[in-house]
Amino acid sequence: MTNGLSFGAVYTWSKAWGLSSYPQNAYNEKADYGLTGFSRTNVMAINYVYELPFFRQMKGVEAAFLKGWESTAIITLESGAPLTMGLSTGTQGLASRPDVVPGQSASGPKTVAEWFNTNAYTPPPFGFYGNAGVNTTVGPGYDNWNVGFFKNFDIHESLKLQFRAEMFNIWNRANFNSVATTVGSGGFGQVNGAADPRIMQMALKLVF
Repeated sequence: MTNGLSFGAVYTWSKAWGLSSYPQNAYNEKADYGLTGFSRTNVMAINYVYELPFFRQMKGVEAAFLKGWESTAIITLESGAPLTMGLSTGTQGLASRPDVVPGQSASGPKTVAEWFNTNAYTPPPFGFYGNAGVNTTVGPGYDNWNVGFFKNFDIHESLKLQFRAEMFNIWNRANFNSVATTVGSGGFGQVNGAADPRIMQMALKLVF
């Protein structure tokens, strides 16, 4: 704690590799070796508690309401989760994954309508396994700021009242968390899910 500020930060760079739990071809497990579903290349978390310096020297009735406010925050930044392409019913045959189209890159516009290049995948011929690997495409990242403000009012030696105002996802960022990865489905490549929008709450807590 220095000048009313305490904070912490942690950063992780990693890649987690492993075999798929459900191999496409039990006689060729190497084809199912790749990034795991929980792999995240970059993860950063920051937190702080800050006693706001405003009105510190104030006295009197106004000081009871204006001085002594504190701000808190938890900030989380993450790379996206890996995505594995699948096949719709009726196009599978032996395969559970599609073929990669030669000359096409999976990198796409990263929009809600088309997160990755859907032209990079096609169903394999019936009776053949798909040559697309597991978790070869990365989904949307995560950027979330939870911020709060609070103040303690001393009512009596053993009685305090705390006011809290908390804002989750304060910037109201659209944190997409799901993309359609089934080749042959109508929404293939489209973002179809998101985390919570901004949520705000206020509370009073009596401490005795």
